Amino acid sequence: MAGTHKNLCETHIVSVDCSEVFLPLAHPGCAILRETSVSLAGISTLRTRYEIGRLDPRFHVLLLTTGGRAKLWTETGEHCLQPGGFTLLPAGHIYRYHLDGKFWDVAWLHLLDRKRWQVIKKSPIRIGSIKNESEILFAMKSIIREGHSHAVGSRRLTQLHSESLLLYLDRLLENHLVPPANPYEEHLRGLWHDVERDLAHPWTVPRLAQRLHVAPGHLNRLVRDLCGSTPMRVVTTLRMKRAETLLRHTPLPIFQIAELVGYADPFAFSTAYKRATGRSPSAERKAAGLRGPL
Repeated sequence: MAGTHKNLCETHIVSVDCSEVFLPLAHPGCAILRETSVSLAGISTLRTRYEIGRLDPRFHVLLLTTGGRAKLWTETGEHCLQPGGFTLLPAGHIYRYHLDGKFWDVAWLHLLDRKRWQVIKKSPIRIGSIKNESEILFAMKSIIREGHSHAVGSRRLTQLHSESLLLYLDRLLENHLVPPANPYEEHLRGLWHDVERDLAHPWTVPRLAQRLHVAPGHLNRLVRDLCGSTPMRVVTTLRMKRAETLLRHTPLPIFQIAELVGYADPFAFSTAYKRATGRSPSAERKAAGLRGPL
């Protein structure tokens, strides 16, 4: 042991009756795993005593408990690791885990702190249940079996199972680490669709908020977070896009186009259009080579 931090210390204890089988990452069929910064991986059956403590790990660790149980200590407290669960320990976090009971069966991977795994870097320590544990375990066992085989096609099978393992890992990370889409995102798309269908309507923030069944202040925050704008700026953008289409592809008078996109005053429309596009409605029409009543 070397160094301490509160109740945690750098530890690596493995009793002689522990059994660990490592993925043959040097095998040509495992090239994709090496290229994606999988530095070490294996399947372990742990007995008697097993204890790992890290104060400043430079790699991420994924643990998949398939049998028995273990205890994990982190700066946030104590956790129990049980079958059907995964544990994700990002680089830089302090932790210690050890056998808790008669045995602990675990599949594990060390992932280097590289761009490929940046979603893990941004995550806190995660403990949860996993639906595709059997697929990951099957892929790892298949890599071990085919990677040590000299049978026909073993290299190709090792490569295929390596690719499958990465896909299952991506699925796990997407399900548990990628932030879910804002539930209002789809509602906002519907709102903008309604606005586009009736650009002549006198839209205001309160009216838009009422259509979405939220408070005006909440609507402002949603549009800022999801669109990087304000509600009325989005409305104006939609109006100007429609106006551009009408100016360039129809002979409608400018005052009528102004009314169709929500401007009772054609001068206010002209001012807004020039501010948005850099040229007047008449210049837009002229640039398109279209003549029409002004």
